[in-house]
Amino acid sequence: MRKFKSRFVLRYTTTITVLLCLPCVAWSQVTVKQALALAPVQKGDVTYSVPSNEEQDACTISFPRDSKLGGWVVKDPAGRLLRRFLDTNGDKDIDLWCYYLDGFEVYRDIDSNFDRKADQYRWFGSQGTRWGVDSDQDGEVDSWKRISAEEVSAEIALALRDQDSARFNRLLLGGNELASVGFSEQKVQQIRARLDASREAFSELAARRKTLFNGAKWVHFGGLRPGLIPEGSEGAKKDILIYENVAALVRSGTNDIQVSLGTLVQSGPCWRLIDAPELIDSKSSTSFASWYGGGESGNDPETGPTTINAGYQKLLEEFQELDREIARANTVTEKVAVYTRLAETTSQLAIQAESAEDTLNWSRQFADTVTAALQNGDYPDGLASLKDFLSRLKRGGKDAAAIALVEYRYINAEFGAKLADSNADVADAQVQWLAQLRDFTEKYPTDENVPDAMMQLAMSDEFEGKREAAEKWYQSIATKFSKSQYAGKARGAIRRLDSVGKPMQLRGRTLGGETVDINDLGGNVVLVHYWADWCDICKKEFTQLEQIRNAHPRLKLIGINCDNDLQAARQAAEKAGLRWPQLHSTGGYNSGLAAEMGIVSLPSMILVDQAGKILSTTVTASTLERELNSISK
Repeated sequence: MRKFKSRFVLRYTTTITVLLCLPCVAWSQVTVKQALALAPVQKGDVTYSVPSNEEQDACTISFPRDSKLGGWVVKDPAGRLLRRFLDTNGDKDIDLWCYYLDGFEVYRDIDSNFDRKADQYRWFGSQGTRWGVDSDQDGEVDSWKRISAEEVSAEIALALRDQDSARFNRLLLGGNELASVGFSEQKVQQIRARLDASREAFSELAARRKTLFNGAKWVHFGGLRPGLIPEGSEGAKKDILIYENVAALVRSGTNDIQVSLGTLVQSGPCWRLIDAPELIDSKSSTSFASWYGGGESGNDPETGPTTINAGYQKLLEEFQELDREIARANTVTEKVAVYTRLAETTSQLAIQAESAEDTLNWSRQFADTVTAALQNGDYPDGLASLKDFLSRLKRGGKDAAAIALVEYRYINAEFGAKLADSNADVADAQVQWLAQLRDFTEKYPTDENVPDAMMQLAMSDEFEGKREAAEKWYQSIATKFSKSQYAGKARGAIRRLDSVGKPMQLRGRTLGGETVDINDLGGNVVLVHYWADWCDICKKEFTQLEQIRNAHPRLKLIGINCDNDLQAARQAAEKAGLRWPQLHSTGGYNSGLAAEMGIVSLPSMILVDQAGKILSTTVTASTLERELNSISK
């Protein structure tokens, strides 16, 4: 052990650097740098705030507020939590190590048996939901108390990268779990045999494809949706949640590799594997409908058992294969051919589906696939395909929700195609598009797409100076669709439209973690500038704003970055060399600071006078100089 003058000790074990306190008086002698020297046991699998050496000088360390707890609390210069190292049982040893990212806890190491070694690891917030147990305290997770389906797929990527059979095996449905999930005895025996085969298959795949997965990183989780086997179906003893045909996208170098994970089963708070991973270009060992078909749930006393239509089953299998072919298609010709077949197969699945829910889900799958391919130029006939599918849904008397979804996608796709056509009359196309949106809101007044249509109509009316009409649309969103993703922005827009002459309320954290309150700038004219890295016009205004700022010493600027990613926002601000505060909040353009004032376009600016009251919400970089000269007169 290495002793410090403060009698603070860093004791190193094979599993974790453990903070211990000698005599009680030493608690107060621990420094910020000593506390920040500690790292999570699973440090390679968690992102947390690590202040620079310069920033550490401005960090603070204190005791927990709860007098029953010993230990230390470390905060950054902005007062946000960085670390909480706690003694929860009063034995003068730390047993809980909590790590934070941007002020929110994302990970903790736990010594649950108070023997000075971590035996549990938990992830939180943006870092996921995992809860691992380290029974032998060697720094490796031995079992999972909680893990999501997405995190299972991420663990598979790491297991393949490291050829780690143990990591794979702890993701499999265990013996006790298999007995308690609720499957019939016959199904339990079948699954048990699959589990045994999966262990062997994983080892073979990892060894055979070692080079392929060098440096592999998890990129994406793929799966349509989880399903439920109801109690009594095929002898099920209780409801069973399963995820069929799950896939993971893994990146190795510049190669994207699709890996099939087969079927996942939920056991308590954990999702568990049954099958070994397979490369997507090999024939999957699982069948899309194998867990739902036949059995006792479809039995009718008079007509006997029902079965899945063979034609429908074939369509499901075709969909699976085409979904894999997309990843293998390289040329434009190949992509067009695959998307043409995929569109037809998916539309048939929607048309032939027996339930309204399945029709809606397959219609959504069709619309998402076709519109994305159309936008990327991979399916030129996508617009005609959407139109034809919409007609087939209507002729088939399908549920209104599916028809509305496809009709709305068609309306927007058609408008997008006209905008891309150099020969089209853009003004006329927009008039037609807005008319279609109005008709849509009247035809399907409660549909989930109506708030989006209303927001487009509100924005159009506002840009044309039709304030009352715009406010009516915003009000409809806020009241009739109060739980939609647009409700917050709609309420903010109503507030903004009626804000001139009223105090401006703005308080938030900068990209560097400092708190800025517009009330602290009283006596100055303040310009609030909303921008994002993806908005080229916004960035072109920076030089002009800097020049105006230099010419008007009493003008203060506050930028509000509307990018979703905090790190990207920091990089953009640094690249632009901005010399005024830049605020940022979670949610970017669609929530947080942007939603508070209902910002519906970028760039946007709000001008505030010396008394803190809003002068204008329509000021622009080109009119700012005139506005400032008017104030000074």
